[in-house]
Amino acid sequence: MLRRTLTSHYLGVLRNIPRPPVSGYEIAELPNERVLREFLAVHKDKLVITILHSGCFPRIKDDPITSCFVGTLNLQNYGDPHLVRMALVPGPNCTKLLDEHNVVTFPTTLVFHNGKLCDRVLGARGRELSIKCLFKLRNEGQNIFARR
Repeated sequence: MLRRTLTSHYLGVLRNIPRPPVSGYEIAELPNERVLREFLAVHKDKLVITILHSGCFPRIKDDPITSCFVGTLNLQNYGDPHLVRMALVPGPNCTKLLDEHNVVTFPTTLVFHNGKLCDRVLGARGRELSIKCLFKLRNEGQNIFARR
């Protein structure tokens, strides 16, 4: 026997699904690679999003591409803010890291988990970064919809 269901029923169900938080992410501005390595060691159990920028300007606000990209970071969802940390590092101060991970353009975003590189995004692509972070957290068994 077939039963007809109204489309408004599905829309009501979709509205009740809890949405992940899209705010609460803190961005740490780190001066060089040594401090970045310490930051990765401290936040070893979390997903660390490292944004390497050109470092041409003394202030981030003066760099148009980086400031625009950083300004849009809170518009995307990267998972539970308690599980995600962000770091902003000038690329020219991280020569070993650039050589190690073959970074050729700025901004480049490196995603670390357990101290190891698990993903990278070339350019200012917030949407792609969001999708990769959510999949990584989900694959690690974390609840991406958790709110604390």
